[in-house]
Amino acid sequence: MRIEFGDDVVRAFCERLTGHNYPWSTAVRRPLMVRMQALDAARDLRDIQALRSLRFMAADATRGSIHVDDTHRLHVEFLPGPPMSISIQGLTEEPPTGVRNV
Repeated sequence: MRIEFGDDVVRAFCERLTGHNYPWSTAVRRPLMVRMQALDAARDLRDIQALRSLRFMAADATRGSIHVDDTHRLHVEFLPGPPMSISIQGLTEEPPTGVRNV
């Protein structure tokens, strides 16, 4: 799947560009890059939905979000036409869902 960036801050964060102030910890870069590799390897939306580790949540038919780590989600939009493309729309903090049993 072809990946495009609709959010320049996420692109700069992934490419490790200097001179930017990022709202996220640098510790989120590794899990984010693992998710980007999974998106790159996917052929279509069905592949993304089949990877349970991504915890894909659809917002509507063309938009959704992917789990990055315990506190962040990557918002994506699926672009029409071949080849299948995905646009990265942003990286946001995920609100806590409650106390976890440890």
